[in-house]
Amino acid sequence: MSMVRKLDTEAIAELCQRHYVKSLTLFGSALRDDFDPDRSDYDFLVEFLDEAPSRIRAWMRLKDDLERLLGRDVDLIIGYDFSNPYFAADVASTRQDLYAA
Repeated sequence: MSMVRKLDTEAIAELCQRHYVKSLTLFGSALRDDFDPDRSDYDFLVEFLDEAPSRIRAWMRLKDDLERLLGRDVDLIIGYDFSNPYFAADVASTRQDLYAA
């Protein structure tokens, strides 16, 4: 079953608003059958609003808050570099938009 059904999307939206997130997208094993609840992390793509005072600080705080909320490690990737065809294919096949400002 997709882990997205188990996520507290309201709490995630609150974090996104607090940390100047423009969009947050979940991708990877959390949306596939090979998700391991004991070992898998969550993979997110994030884009920040232009008015974010410090994107690196917003990134660090969002990552920490997501890990605390979800109870596991989070990979939080800024921007969408689709020059790697394997990465692009993984994102395209599993992406689930969770938040948009």
